[in-house]
Amino acid sequence: MNSIHTIKETILRLEEKLLQRETRTSPEKLKELLDEEFLEFGSSGHVWVRDDCLGDGGVGVVKMTIHDFEVRELAPDVVLATFRVFDEHRVIYTLRSSIWKKVEGNWKMIFHQGTLTKS
Repeated sequence: MNSIHTIKETILRLEEKLLQRETRTSPEKLKELLDEEFLEFGSSGHVWVRDDCLGDGGVGVVKMTIHDFEVRELAPDVVLATFRVFDEHRVIYTLRSSIWKKVEGNWKMIFHQGTLTKS
C-alpha cells in the first residue's frame, strides 16, 4: 500500500500531465488517463464524457498552473484531488476537484469539476 504522500505526488504528476499539450492533443494519451466512465462538469458550464475528449485534436491546448494541491483518500484505491488553477489564456482562476481510481494498477480520472473563482 502506498502512503498518502506518495499517492499525492503521483496524482499531482498525472494532473500536470493532463495540462500538457502532448497529452491534451493525443486521444491515445487521454485514453490512458481517463476512465471509460469519465465525467466532467467544466468551469464553462459544459458537461463532457470520455468520448467527447477523444476526437481529433483531443481537448485543446491550455496554459494552466496548479496551486494548493491536496489529496484525500475516499476508499481503497480511490482519491479526491482538490486544487486551484490559474488559466493564463483566459486569465481566470478556478477551483478544481478530480476523483481518481486505481484500475488494473494504473490511476485513472473518473470525475473532474472546475468552478470559477476570483483568485
